Amino acid sequence: MEVFNADNLVTDNGRVRFSGFGSGIDFQAAVDGIMEARRIPVDRLETTIEDNTAQIDALNDLQARLQTLEEAAAKLRGAVSFDSANDVFKAREAFASASRSDGQIPSQATSILTANVTNDSQPTNHKIEVLQTAQAHKIGSDAVADASAGLAFSGGAGTFEVNGRAIDVADGDSLLDVRDKINNANTGDNASGVSASVVTVSSSKNVLVLTADETGQEIALSETAGSPLQDLGIFANAAGDLKNEQQAARNAVFRADGLSDGSVFGSGSVGDASQDVATAFGFPAGNVTIEFDDAGNPDAPSQITFDTGATSLNELATLINDTADANARVVTENGQSRLEINSESGDTLSVTDVAGTAAADMNIAVDDAITRSTNTVDDLFRGVTLNLLAAERGTTIDLEIEQDEDAARAAITDFVDSFNSVKQFINAQRQEVGLEDQAEETIGVLRGEPILSDVESRLSRVLALGAQNVSGGIEVLGQIGIDFVENSSLSDKTLEDTLTIDDSELNESLLNDFDEVRDLFRFNFTSSSTNVTMLNFTGDTQPAGSDYTLDIVTDGSGNPTAASTINGVAGSVEIDGNRLIATDKTGAQGLTLLFNGNADETLTFNVSTGVASEMFFTSDRLGDETDGTIESEIDRLRERNDNAEERIDTLERRLEFQRGNLLDQFIRMEEALQSLENARQRLEELTKTLDPSSGN
Repeated sequence: MEVFNADNLVTDNGRVRFSGFGSGIDFQAAVDGIMEARRIPVDRLETTIEDNTAQIDALNDLQARLQTLEEAAAKLRGAVSFDSANDVFKAREAFASASRSDGQIPSQATSILTANVTNDSQPTNHKIEVLQTAQAHKIGSDAVADASAGLAFSGGAGTFEVNGRAIDVADGDSLLDVRDKINNANTGDNASGVSASVVTVSSSKNVLVLTADETGQEIALSETAGSPLQDLGIFANAAGDLKNEQQAARNAVFRADGLSDGSVFGSGSVGDASQDVATAFGFPAGNVTIEFDDAGNPDAPSQITFDTGATSLNELATLINDTADANARVVTENGQSRLEINSESGDTLSVTDVAGTAAADMNIAVDDAITRSTNTVDDLFRGVTLNLLAAERGTTIDLEIEQDEDAARAAITDFVDSFNSVKQFINAQRQEVGLEDQAEETIGVLRGEPILSDVESRLSRVLALGAQNVSGGIEVLGQIGIDFVENSSLSDKTLEDTLTIDDSELNESLLNDFDEVRDLFRFNFTSSSTNVTMLNFTGDTQPAGSDYTLDIVTDGSGNPTAASTINGVAGSVEIDGNRLIATDKTGAQGLTLLFNGNADETLTFNVSTGVASEMFFTSDRLGDETDGTIESEIDRLRERNDNAEERIDTLERRLEFQRGNLLDQFIRMEEALQSLENARQRLEELTKTLDPSSGN
């Protein structure tokens, strides 16, 4: 007799599996079959999640392509930015060429100066002549045989100052130690601005060299305890005269477009700079006094007194260089020499006869030149930085600043490529064709989805509308060589209805109609008043077909008030300080203007929209990761997946409960069958006992 017990149950991954029952029924297969049928809704939900996830991945791809299109359009849309840095149509490039009028061959322009230009520069020509480059002040010490050997100082120690920073030295300090102490003083918020180095001239000759970090600035040295600078051979005497000045501080001097900053003076020309100035210039000899006043020097003006009959032009330059207000040099060109004088600080200089008329007799007057303390000049021409590399008198550098058509062409090409990327993706989804680097599970998953048609129609509408309210004759892309491909000629059908560029036609348009090409792409604002400047615009800012009229009403302080209106519509302007922001009461909605006036004013303004400005906002509305159309669709699918996951969890729990119930029922049935079998066997035994013929 077979007895039912726990040994007949074997666990398999937490589920009950039957074995060894006398009934011969495969209860495990029966339960699995029933549960498999009941799990069909779960399988369907899991398939839905997989499909939704594939769509989300495909939508992320589409969203990324739209964001790339938005970025491409941003370069062309005419966004307001500092120095017009984000406006590719204001990109500039500079070309430099060198020429001379004396028949000599000039050096290469780029060996004399280079120029960096920003979008804020203006297309124009500049003529520049570099007369003198700026140089840093350099001072040397006496040479010592061993830079690491200890030095001896008068009194055993001393203190000196470098541009106001104190340096303590003592017996035993080496030249290298002094170098390090000077360099340590050139750190922190109060750095000395002087660097020290030890130059090994030969195996037995080492020199300490002090170099100003900035050109045109003299190193200020003084001894405050002992005489360490004299001991080092930097000072020649207690008066502080330099013993080994290797290079004097010098400002840059150059001519630019005939401009003058009043810092440079020049004399008349003579044939012999070594001849006394009275004879050379042809005026009576005698003692004279000339005063030099540098506006950048707060001290009293400097004066020199000399005998014009015993002082040459070269000697006069030396006298001027000894003053605290001016530097001078003798310049010889084409056999003629002249005195050139510039202020010590680079500020305005005045040269005045105090006794006698020597300055007037030598025709010393303001020169058409400019002084800077550095070779990097970024404050002369707006958006232009000049890098002065070498002086070459008589060589004129013609600096031509032009619109950078290559930058515009590259940005337009990027715009077209980005649009085509979106269009090709839409085509590929509809044709269920994979693109390069596309995940296989995302191929064709958006076919038939309304989002594809929505994106396609919005982008196509921008191209179809073209530029709105422009003053030029170019309004659509086809007019500059950008048109749709011939679909019938394509072997790759994913490229249907994409754009193609006729390079020669685009180049011709950029060359001959640059402004109209610019207006085709960008948002434009014009005003009848110079007191109003555009700060911003949005995708809601649209042309009115005619000029808008802006009535600016100010308060007693000249600030604009909420009473200001556009086209006379109340509430059409919000005020934020001196900014006027157009509300949704007119088509100018989102336009932000800066008011620089101080009284009531009525003016007109006009706006036009371009292909890139409209494409920028359209792409943003579609592809924005926060609230764009694509993101909303992604959120919807994610929510569906979350709901499906919750439904699956609920169903799984219910199925597990049902499985348990089935197992209980089968166990009870098995127990009943086993009981019946046991009863049958007992009855059979009893029958055999009662039947005499059974032999028992």
